[in-house]
Order: sequence, then C-alpha cells, then structure tokens
Amino acid sequence: RGGALVTGAARRIGLRIAERLASAGYDIALHGSPASAAEAEAAAAWLGAQHAVRSAAVTADLADPSAAAGLLVTASASA
Repeated sequence: RGGALVTGAARRIGLRIAERLASAGYDIALHGSPASAAEAEAAAAWLGAQHAVRSAAVTADLADPSAAAGLLVTASASA
C-alpha cells in the first residue's frame, strides 16, 4: 500500500490515526518528541505486531526547523 508518517503518534489521537492506517495495511513511521521516545517505540512495536506492517518510531523536536526537515528523511529510511 505505502507508508505514512504520523506526527504526535506516541499517544492519544496521533496513535489512533497510526493504528487506523496500520489496520488498512500502511507501513507506519510514528513520530514522537524526544520526551515521548519510549512511548513511540512501544507503540511502533505494538502496531507492527498487531497489524503485520512495518513500523518504526522516529524522534524529533519539531520546534527545531533542522530537526523537522530531517524527520522526513529519517522516516523514509525507517518505515
């Protein structure tokens, strides 16, 4: 199907969006802030196992323009 990068996907609405995409067969890169990196890793592992898709957690502080720009490159390589 393809892949999706979901920002804020470590919890709440972002995680639900990522779950919906994974259930439709999309590979998922879950973005989390550096503070929520552990939650994003756990969510990526759970989504991959639950929906048989490739999933990976990527972290970046989106307040930093260079980190935000690198997020797409990192996500593309990860999921």
